[in-house]
Amino acid sequence: MTDPDRLEEVIAAYETTLFYASQLAYADIYDMLADNAEKSGNSTEASRCSAVAEQYRTYAANTREMFNNVFWDAEKGRYIGGVNKDGVRLDFGFTFVN
Repeated sequence: MTDPDRLEEVIAAYETTLFYASQLAYADIYDMLADNAEKSGNSTEASRCSAVAEQYRTYAANTREMFNNVFWDAEKGRYIGGVNKDGVRLDFGFTFVN
């Protein structure tokens, strides 16, 4: 069982990839909503949904940039698994982040 007091102690690469994917998924959802609104003649809603989709794509781009800055280990030529609250880089050779 996860101790809720420890949830902010590690920034994890795996969870960050899931967060990134969810941002892109939301952008896709809002693109679909914009298309549906456009087809039904509601250009105001279509514009709003398109703007929200673009916001999610911007969030995803920022998350991707942060991921590369935080988790890339240039010396080893691979991504690390996380960073703890003290800034210690955690590298156990995880293959699922590489």
